[in-house]
Amino acid sequence: MKKHIILIIVLFSVHYQLLSQLQDPNTPKDVLPSNKALGQQWRLDFSDEFNDLQLNWKKWSVQVSEKSREPRPNLSIKAWYWRPNRVKVTQGKLVLNALKFDKKTMYCGSVNTRKKYEFTFGYIETSIKIAETSKGVHTAFWLQQAPHQRQEDNTGRDGSEMDFFESAWEGNFCKSAFHIDGYGKQHKSKTKRADIQNLHDGKYHIWGAHWTKDFVHIYYDNKRIISYTDPIWISHAKEYLWLSVGASFGFKPMATNFTAQKTGELTNAHVDYIRVWKAKE
Repeated sequence: MKKHIILIIVLFSVHYQLLSQLQDPNTPKDVLPSNKALGQQWRLDFSDEFNDLQLNWKKWSVQVSEKSREPRPNLSIKAWYWRPNRVKVTQGKLVLNALKFDKKTMYCGSVNTRKKYEFTFGYIETSIKIAETSKGVHTAFWLQQAPHQRQEDNTGRDGSEMDFFESAWEGNFCKSAFHIDGYGKQHKSKTKRADIQNLHDGKYHIWGAHWTKDFVHIYYDNKRIISYTDPIWISHAKEYLWLSVGASFGFKPMATNFTAQKTGELTNAHVDYIRVWKAKE
């Protein structure tokens, strides 16, 4: 009996330590989603306020591209990469930088929580000041599953890439895209657009995503802008958080937004915080 009690105590202690690593002590106590329409039946599962002197390596990994990601010929970008020195934490913000390395190449910042924090269902909220799209750079807030969409079964139940928003266009709108069934011949995707008048105002805005087994609702400053309700797009698998900037794909051919820029730093996306809640049972 004593051994069982000791084991329970040890397991509880380990569980508590893991939770404490995933929840930032700087997150306000008992904080709830800023979207009041969601009610109060939530428990915090993960948070990062980015108040440390560097990125929290227990939560995040920095992406490093071994080869160029997809070229952006419309911007005359032959190659672009995720590089570790394009990511930093400073003055209470996660900063994801885009840099013009040369006239055909861009380096960008990207972080995710793969193998460090993965979850199924909940409410995700982040406050972001997006990078300047006008310089050929887009900002993205998304979830991914590993290994990517293992079964080609015409559903996202086994996992999907859920791009909650990408700011790849200069117009007053963003798009969301969900991808299922891998990235080969069976790949399928669904894209939805949301008009947002103040997207490019250079201020922080709150993005939220309510993910359940039946739907994904996406919010901008607590207003629902996009919904996915068709079950083929809804993941039932564990997914990880991803925040990134990249070379934009939303420009018309021969756009000079990148070529007109000087070599060096282009723009930054700033993330004030990110939090994930699970529904109370």
